[in-house]
Amino acid sequence: MKIKKIIAGLSAMAIASAMSLSALAADEPDNNTITIRSTDSQSGSTNVTYNAAPTYIVTIPASVTLDSENTVTANIAASQIILESGQKIKVSLTEASNTESGSSFSAKNEAGNSTATYTISKGETAVAVGDVVAEFNANGEQALTFSAASGTTFAGTHTERLTFTISVEDAAAANPYAANVVGDVVTFGNYDWYIIGKSDNGVTLLMKEYFGKKKYNDAWAAITWETCTLRTYLNGEFYNSFSAEDKAKIALTHNTNLDNPEYGTDGGNETDDYIYLLSIAEANALSDTIRANSSGSWWLRSPGDYSYYAAFVDGDDGDVDLNGHDGDGEYGVRPALNLEF
Repeated sequence: MKIKKIIAGLSAMAIASAMSLSALAADEPDNNTITIRSTDSQSGSTNVTYNAAPTYIVTIPASVTLDSENTVTANIAASQIILESGQKIKVSLTEASNTESGSSFSAKNEAGNSTATYTISKGETAVAVGDVVAEFNANGEQALTFSAASGTTFAGTHTERLTFTISVEDAAAANPYAANVVGDVVTFGNYDWYIIGKSDNGVTLLMKEYFGKKKYNDAWAAITWETCTLRTYLNGEFYNSFSAEDKAKIALTHNTNLDNPEYGTDGGNETDDYIYLLSIAEANALSDTIRANSSGSWWLRSPGDYSYYAAFVDGDDGDVDLNGHDGDGEYGVRPALNLEF
């Protein structure tokens, strides 16, 4: 009998011990709970999260009515903007129904046999298809100026539909050359460059020494900057030699290609270039120190005294030669480009 009592007592102790452990145990926590594993006083914390999505209202004119005499101003407006710090709203002109590229737009009549041409500008800057026309990080407006229309051959209504794309992007980085002045030499990519122009958010650069000699055009032919093989090379193979990070900083530059100022040789159509050569006028605007190049003479994009020739700069004294040299000869190449930050 005594033996049975002892066993019974041990069993009771085992049960009591098991019950005590059970009371202190807890279920495994999930990701949304905090479990306190003690009977002692403890503390815990809770994160309270509120996600505010970017919001904004961008207002684009539903229509713009042009006439043949006056310019017309239309505003793109942004309001009720809530963005993350360091972000901006970008509005781009991504498509025009009758104009594939360039800054000369075409409104056509229904039959398509009469065209009214017009231009769009943002301040003093001509707008082309593909350009950013407005940027906002706070409520505001951007005015676009539409020129008077011209060139129609039939009466009636001439129209073109413009398509704008709106996106939220990281704001541009600060201009790393803000403290520099025109004439300073800076490094970009694997080359040294003269700063030959500045804006609030960028610089215009001209390579300090030419990177090598090349033909303006591979064949002896009547040629302009638009159609020469050197332009193809600079905006293809040479442009692609920069890193993706550096390429993102190189702005597309709209170039007007004027006729030779002394001989009237045709300068060709306007072009949009990532990398380009200076024109006669742009080269003449530089100091002799920047134009001169101890390595030798270098090409300009302007024509020489006739269409088989391109103008160049004499490397010894920095003089601009308006007569030029035959395009299938080899001269130095000092590219220019615009950086935007």
